[in-house]
This record gives sequence, C-alpha cells and structure tokens, in this order.
Amino acid sequence: LLAVLVAQTAGIDAVPQAVVIAPEASVRFAPQPTGTVHFTLAGGAVVRVLQQQHGWTQVQRGDGRAGWVPDETVSRLLRGAVL
Repeated sequence: LLAVLVAQTAGIDAVPQAVVIAPEASVRFAPQPTGTVHFTLAGGAVVRVLQQQHGWTQVQRGDGRAGWVPDETVSRLLRGAVL
C-alpha cells in the first residue's frame, strides 16, 4: 500500500503547476525584461511550471506554448490545493 501511495504522489509532483496572480502576465521568449513577448496570460490562469532560474519561471499553457514570466507574477499551487 505504501508503494502505491508513493507512486501516486510522485506522479502528482511530476507536473508542478502555478496560477497567475498578476492581473496579466507577459510571457517572454527569454528570461529577461527585454525579451520579446510571446503571448499574455490573464490573472487566474493555471499553467504548468517547467523550470525556474534567476527570478524567472518558465511556464506552459495547456496548448503547449511556453515562455518565461517573472517569479512574482505566478504562485506555485500546492498538491491537493483547491481553487
């Protein structure tokens, strides 16, 4: 039973998510303030977190488009959290 619970928990953690907490977030091609804007996300949008580096989070929408936002524009969702 413990092995099953560990496997299920590992599967949940394999796809970390975040929610956009800013009114709108400009998603950039590169993790820098001068990077070209790829698309925007509305506040409340839930995205997949791909990686983080130097104050930036790489996020991915449900349709697969990905880019970088400043860390302060998103908040990681905790496992089991309800929106």
